[in-house]
Amino acid sequence: MRLSGWAVFDLDGTLVDTLGEIHLALNRVLSRHGRNGLERDVVRDLIGNGPKTLMERAWSRTGSDARGSEPAFLADEYSREYDRNPVGMSRPYPGVHEGVQRLIQSGWRLAVCTNKHGNAARALVRDLGWENWFRVVASGEESFRKPDPRPLRFAFQKMGAGLGRHLFIGDSEIDLRTAQNAGVEGIFLEHGYGVKGRFQARSFSNAVDLFSWIAQSGPLPALGKTQFFGFCNRERKNPYFLRRSDLPVIAGGLGILSISRSVGATSARIPSSKACKFASSAT
Repeated sequence: MRLSGWAVFDLDGTLVDTLGEIHLALNRVLSRHGRNGLERDVVRDLIGNGPKTLMERAWSRTGSDARGSEPAFLADEYSREYDRNPVGMSRPYPGVHEGVQRLIQSGWRLAVCTNKHGNAARALVRDLGWENWFRVVASGEESFRKPDPRPLRFAFQKMGAGLGRHLFIGDSEIDLRTAQNAGVEGIFLEHGYGVKGRFQARSFSNAVDLFSWIAQSGPLPALGKTQFFGFCNRERKNPYFLRRSDLPVIAGGLGILSISRSVGATSARIPSSKACKFASSAT
């Protein structure tokens, strides 16, 4: 079954390397409360499940635990510090920008589902120039947090996705559990901050390979305002339309039995029938 053309991505550690920003903002909060700063690699291990969980883990690493309502207040403080970071600190992983651009050009509909604070997530998407590519950004504090499936389902609903083989791509066991809970296919990207855990999901070591697989496995091109060649049987019934230099498109629910390509043209052979060729414009 081919992919549907609808996909949702996690943000931090999946599309964008934000570790530097998280590290700086967290250490400023720790310093303000008289606690020692943490090394970058230590902070990497603390990331996941949103700012509140990050602060709980950081407090446990640097002294007494945060209790009661303290984690929520610390999370707000951290979010304000994060917003103070200079624009441009976080950059997409290699191959991400180009890969997302190709998917958009191919007609894919994309969204973000993150446990990151919503304002920070949307600001990052905007700073990267992706606001027209990811029109839906579902964040944890505005609804429910992953692995609850509701923010992911919300993202697909807001995009108008119907039935089909949808994807959720992330870098953690939480992301894969979220996909499982929502009933969509989870994909693990290894360049991020998390681990795959017990899940037997499809994995990619880098974004270039991921986007190449998505492009190859996506929906066939839809009929558009493009010149097509048509092939029919002797009685000129059941036409088959093919783009001049693209993949076959099914017309009338009927499949192409065999296809051959040459430079600048695509042709079809229908066994046991004398094919006739005619020009047709799709509308």
